[in-house]
Amino acid sequence: MKNLIIVLAVAFALAIAGCASQSQEKPASVPTSVKTETANETPAEASSGSIDLAVNNMTLRSADWAATYSVTISPIIRNLGDAVSDVEVGLYANDDLLKTFVLDFSKGEMKSFLFDWYPEEPGRYDIKVIIDPAHKTKDSNRENNQFSYSVRIS
Repeated sequence: MKNLIIVLAVAFALAIAGCASQSQEKPASVPTSVKTETANETPAEASSGSIDLAVNNMTLRSADWAATYSVTISPIIRNLGDAVSDVEVGLYANDDLLKTFVLDFSKGEMKSFLFDWYPEEPGRYDIKVIIDPAHKTKDSNRENNQFSYSVRIS
């Protein structure tokens, strides 16, 4: 388990370094330029014959945390159970739906996507990703199906 945590930490650090080197943003060490939130622990695998989708983490990035500037939202979804298709994943800002994605997962697969959001007004926003918000999939563990992060837009 300790080795798995180390591997995940190194992979996460490399991913952040790659994002910072490919963008026009301020360095990741400046708190106002790149905000990253990661789930507290890696979910365990589901038992065979069940579906369990989980939000592993979500990254929010922006060149300027101000209204009308782009905020890139990037959640990572992991399938901990058997293959499943036509899974809806919703992105929300203060409970307002921004976009719905429909994804297929093979057993053990991880998927990520990018969405550029342009907040129109300054304020505090709770950005949330929810797997299967309409409960159409028989997910064995719904407690890991959402993740949220609060961000302030000036």
